[in-house]
This record gives sequence, structure tokens and C-alpha cells, in this order.
Amino acid sequence: MGVFPENPCEFAVEFIRKMRNHPDIIQIPSSRQVLSIPNLIVSRYYRKGSITPNDFIDISTVTSFPDNQNLAKEIAFQILFPNYKKNIMHSFFVDDEIDTFKDELINSGIKSELDKLQDLIDEIETTKSIDINMIQFLEQFMEDLNEKRNEEPFKSALHFFTDDSELYKRQITSLDALIEEAKKRLMEKINSLDPKDLKAVSSLNLNKVVQETSKRSWEKITSKALDKQNI
Repeated sequence: MGVFPENPCEFAVEFIRKMRNHPDIIQIPSSRQVLSIPNLIVSRYYRKGSITPNDFIDISTVTSFPDNQNLAKEIAFQILFPNYKKNIMHSFFVDDEIDTFKDELINSGIKSELDKLQDLIDEIETTKSIDINMIQFLEQFMEDLNEKRNEEPFKSALHFFTDDSELYKRQITSLDALIEEAKKRLMEKINSLDPKDLKAVSSLNLNKVVQETSKRSWEKITSKALDKQNI
């Protein structure tokens, strides 16, 4: 699902459902937590430029009531790692070592309580400027893109992006927007294009841009050849 290890909205709904139905629950989670979890996940992505399963676990934990936080950590872990089977580990570790292994996996990279509190404050502030509808459009476009990324013109447009996270940063929600951003990146690379770039340009019907803008003869000539023009 692009840059997220799990759909933030689906994760939040599943997390709250499991928390409310768990026999060890102490305080029933607030319905607001269903909204706050995906908002904070998205804001953390915008702040860090990346997101990991630990971020999902961390946010699920700190947004839960204090009495529920140990359970929250366990349930978030189970949702993110549904194939984790404790009994499989018995042939390698004793019980204490298994629990230590899981705790290290959950806790690795998680900050001190004060750091987490400050992060949470920062992320709450960030959510005020985030358009949740935009995020939903982004996620929908990413789902469509993942099905068609090896088809044209998606494949050639993606050639000008390093990875999918750039689509989120640029808030690209349609094929037209994807091609337009690819064109901008092409303009930045003109005069230093390689054969793969020029092939992608041709597939996007942007040969004219190269022919009119490039100062390098071979780029113009190659572009014309790919465009089946007389050289």
C-alpha cells in the first residue's frame, strides 16, 4: 500500500474493534481514537518522510488510556504481524527469550516518554493543516497505481520518481497530475538525459519538449528518431 505498512484507516478501525472486544480491556477506547490514529500516522509521515510498523504501534499506544497501553501495544503488534506465531519460536528459544525477542521488536526505535509526548504534540499540530480527504484520494490513487504501474503511461511517468513516497509528498491523486509532475522533472533533467529517460519521454508523448528545449544535439536527434521524424 505504498509507503504505509498498513492502511492507516483500516488499521485504526481494526485496532479499536479488537481493543473493545478484548476480555482484558480496562477502559473502553474512545471513538475519537479511530480518527486520531490515522491522522497522527499521516502527520508523522509528513514530519519524518517515512513510516514504520513501530510508528503504528507507538501511536496506538500513546493515544490509548494509560491502563490500556500494554494491551494496545500487543494488539497493534498482532494486527501488523498477523503471521507471528509464538509456538514456531519454541524450537529456537525458551519462553523468556521469545518474550524478549518480541519486546525488542516492538520497542526498537521507540523513544523515551518525554520524546513521545513532544512528538505527539507536534503531530497534533501538524494534523490541523492536513486535508484528510486529500489523503483518501492519495490512497485510492496509490491502490489504482499499484495495479497499473507496469502499464503505460504509468510506467514511463514513474520513471522520473525515485519512489512512491514522492507521490505522497507532491499530493499526486490522478494520472494527469502524475504526468504533469513527470514533465516538470523532465524539464529539470534536460541536457543530462540518458537513453532510458528519452524512451520514457517518447512513451509520454513529450518528445516535442526535448526537441524545443534541449541544447544537446544527440538528445534532439534521438528524440526525433523515437518520434519517427526525419533526422
